[in-house]
Amino acid sequence: MTSDFDAFCTATVRRVVLYLYAVCGDLGDAQDLAQEAYARAISHP
Repeated sequence: MTSDFDAFCTATVRRVVLYLYAVCGDLGDAQDLAQEAYARAISHP
C-alpha cells in the first residue's frame, strides 16, 4: 500500500501545492499544508 500511496503523492503533489499556493499566496505555507494533508491521508485507516 505504501508504494501505491507514494506513487499517488508523486503524481499529485505538484498540482496540490500549486492549488494551495493560489489559495494562500505563500509557497512555504502551501508546501507545509500539502505535507500535512498527505500525512493525515496516510495515517487515516
